Amino acid sequence: MTKVIQQADVKSLLAKKDVNRLIEVLKSGGTDGMKMDAAVALGRIGEKKAITPLVEIINNHYAYIDIRVYAVQSLGMIGGKKAIEALNKAATYKDFHGRSEDVEAIRDAAKTALYYFSHSKKWWQFWK
Repeated sequence: MTKVIQQADVKSLLAKKDVNRLIEVLKSGGTDGMKMDAAVALGRIGEKKAITPLVEIINNHYAYIDIRVYAVQSLGMIGGKKAIEALNKAATYKDFHGRSEDVEAIRDAAKTALYYFSHSKKWWQFWK
């Protein structure tokens, strides 16, 4: 049985770099705020195994748009070839069920992350 996670616990999970629990919060955590915090924490930790769950959130048109945008930004923080591929897809994201503003927010966040990759002095580090 999984312990119920409280808002303050997300910060302690970040401090412990508990990627597995943060992914759990992202997928099925309590509040939208907790899910947003989990997405940001996963980006800060930079663990590559968070890429797939972050992409799943981006593509979940039922998820709150801010969570989806934070997931895109976290992909940019994680970097690597798989994250770049996901960001390229997000930059041309299409969701015919979602609001156009939401779709545009996802695209803009992905384009911004890709811009920083291409203009970074250490651009090569993202291709590890």
